Amino acid sequence: MQSLAISFEVVLPLFIMLAIGYVVRLLKMVTDDVLIKINRVCFHVFLPLLLFVSIYNADIGTVFNPRLLMFAFIAVLCLFAAAFFITGFFVKERRRRSVMIQAVFRSNFVIFGVPIAISLCGEASAGVPAITSALVVPMYNVLSVFVLSAFSDSSFSLKKTLLEVCKNPLVLASLFGVLMLVSGIRLPDVIISVAGDLADVATPLSLVVLGGLFKFSSAKKNKRALIFGVAAKIIVVPAIMLPIAAALGFRGVDLVVCLSIFASPIAIASFTMAQQMGADAELAGELVVFSAFLSIITIFIFVFILKQLMLI
Repeated sequence: MQSLAISFEVVLPLFIMLAIGYVVRLLKMVTDDVLIKINRVCFHVFLPLLLFVSIYNADIGTVFNPRLLMFAFIAVLCLFAAAFFITGFFVKERRRRSVMIQAVFRSNFVIFGVPIAISLCGEASAGVPAITSALVVPMYNVLSVFVLSAFSDSSFSLKKTLLEVCKNPLVLASLFGVLMLVSGIRLPDVIISVAGDLADVATPLSLVVLGGLFKFSSAKKNKRALIFGVAAKIIVVPAIMLPIAAALGFRGVDLVVCLSIFASPIAIASFTMAQQMGADAELAGELVVFSAFLSIITIFIFVFILKQLMLI
C-alpha cells in the first residue's frame, strides 16, 4: 500500500495541473493563441531557467555519474535508430514519418524528470536529472533537427541544423549551467534568487498550458498513427529500457532518471519544431497531448512496479 500511495502522490499533481489547463480553456478563459504564446515564454524563459538553476545548484561530486550519462547517451541513440528504421515500414508520408520518429525517442524529460525525482527521492536528488538533461536535451534537439530536416521538402543543410541547435534555449541553458558548475564561478545571490523564483513557475505553468492545448477534434483521422506513436513511447520503450537499466545495476535516483527519460510523454517542443520545420504539426500536437494524459496511468504503473521491486 505504501508503494501505491507514493506512486499516486507522484502522478496526481501532474494530472491536476493538466486538468486545470483543460478546464480553463473549456471555460474560454484563455484562447489557443494565448496558450501558444505562454508556451513560447515557457520554452524560452522559464524552462531554460529551471534547467540552469538545477544544474547550478547541484553538487557535482554527488550527482555526476558517468555510467548513467553513458547509458542515457547510448540508449537515446539506439531509440532514435530503431525509430528511424521501424517507422519506415508503417509511415510512408515524409512529413508524418519525421513526427513519428520524434514521438518514439524524444520525451518530456525537462518537465517530468525533476519533479518525479524530487517526489520519489527528495529535493537533494534534483541535480541528477538536471545534470543528465545537460546531455539528453542537446541530443534530443540535434537528432530532432536532423530528422525533421532529412524528411522535409527542402534539402538537408548541416549548417542550418547546427545553427538551430546552437540557438535552442534549452541547450544553451544546460551548457551554461554545466559551465558555471564545472568552473566554480558563482553569481550574486540576488540573481540566483530571482532565477530560482522564475524557475519554480516552469513546471506548473508548462503543464497547465499543455492541458489547455489538449483537444479531441481531429484525432479520428490520425487514430492509427496516434495508437502506434503513443503506445511506443509510453509503454513499449519503458518496458524495454527500464529492465535493461535495472539489469545494469541502476538503482534509486539513477533509475528514477531512467524512468523519466523513457516513460515520460512526448516532448512539447516536438510540436513547436514540427510546426517550424514543415512537418505534420497537427499530428505532432495530438501525440504530445494524448501521450501526456495517458502517461498519468503508465507512469503510475511503472513507479508502482519499481517500488514493489524495491529498486527505487
